[in-house]
Formats: sequence, structure tokens, C-alpha cells
Amino acid sequence: MSGCTGGTLSPNQGPSGTYPVAVEFQGYYAELGGMAVLGPAISQAFFQDGRLVQYTQSALMVLNPNISGEEAFSLAAVGPELVSSEAPAAADEDTPKIQDYTSDAAILLAYNVLGGEAVFGKPLTNLRFNQNFNWVEQHFETMGIAHRADEPNGPAFILPYGVSACADLCDEYQSPIDAIGEHIGNLPSEIDTLATQFGKGLMGNYLAGPFSLTEGGQEVVYESMVLYTNP
Repeated sequence: MSGCTGGTLSPNQGPSGTYPVAVEFQGYYAELGGMAVLGPAISQAFFQDGRLVQYTQSALMVLNPNISGEEAFSLAAVGPELVSSEAPAAADEDTPKIQDYTSDAAILLAYNVLGGEAVFGKPLTNLRFNQNFNWVEQHFETMGIAHRADEPNGPAFILPYGVSACADLCDEYQSPIDAIGEHIGNLPSEIDTLATQFGKGLMGNYLAGPFSLTEGGQEVVYESMVLYTNP
């Protein structure tokens, strides 16, 4: 699915380019983890190719009106528009893998905790090093996961696919002026350290958390990333 074409900015747009999650998507958004996973909505909901869609920071939510029940909802496969896919790499059997694609423990944990293939779709790449940001990342059909290269056990964070895919319609989305505030002192030490290293220019403002995960570990939400700690 291509970027936001034919959309217009809503009068309900927030001061930082965010929007309310459309009523039609609220249940699905919450089911996937809400703000902690998908980030804020960064476009209004609009119809494209006969389907209702809405961009969030991390993904593109889709509602097919011709399908009933929970199966009507999905995340669009925007990943192939953003990264080139590759074949699974050869690796020894001790290397963590996701459907034969090389991965690592931190990314595999986040992938499983957040819903696996049902949420992320199929892998597009093996684990790869991003020299620009000194992190390792793995890309999937609907969302991507990464963590710092010098933190092999995480915390991991979700890449902002929605921001990249939405393009011009989401140009108004930018960091609000609000300060990070008192929450920073209560963050897990691993996340506090990582947020300081990345800096506010990359992370954006603190939004929510820390939240405890049922499998153990914690997550903290920033405007551009969601950070995780291992159990």
C-alpha cells in the first residue's frame, strides 16, 4: 500500500501532529498494545482502496469493511516499501532465527511478546547492523524491531514504519514542546541509559511507562521508539 495519498489534515489534529485513534480502530489498537506498541496516531482515518486506514507512528492499521469480526482488522505490509527483502542467511543451529532468518535474543523476545507473525507478518531481512545509528535491526512486513549494537540483550524498540510510510500527510507530526518530566527518574536503568545515549532528538519525548510485561521485563514508550528490557 502506498503512502497517504489524497488525505487532508483533520481539525482534530493535535498540536504535535497527532490525532485521536478512530473509533473503528480503538479496540484493535488496544489489543495490539496501544500507545506502548503502535505509538500515537499520526494521521486521521481515511478510506483508501475501499478500506479504512489510519497511520500510527509504528504501523498502518487497516479495516476491511467487506470482512466481519476480528479478521477485518490488520496491519498493512508497508515494510516492503521501506526496505529491500533478502533471502535467509546461512547460520549455525544455535543462532536465534525467525522463520529461518537470523535474529537475536532481544529481537526474538520482542517479536514473540508482541504477537509474532500474526502481528509482524513474515521477516523481510536477517539481523543487520545499521551503522548510522549503531544499532542492529530486523525488518518484517508490518513493523521493524531494533536495539543498540552494544546492548546485545536489549532493550529492543519498534522502528517508526508509520512515520516513514505516511510521508507528506504526516509532515505535521513533530515532537511536542513538553519536557520529559519527572518520569525519567523512575525508568529502568537500562532504558534510562539508552534514552540518554540516543538523545531527545532521536527518541522524542517520553510518553508512557514503564509497563510490566506478562513474560517479564518492562517497556517504556517515547514518541519515536518503544524500548524493552529483558526479564
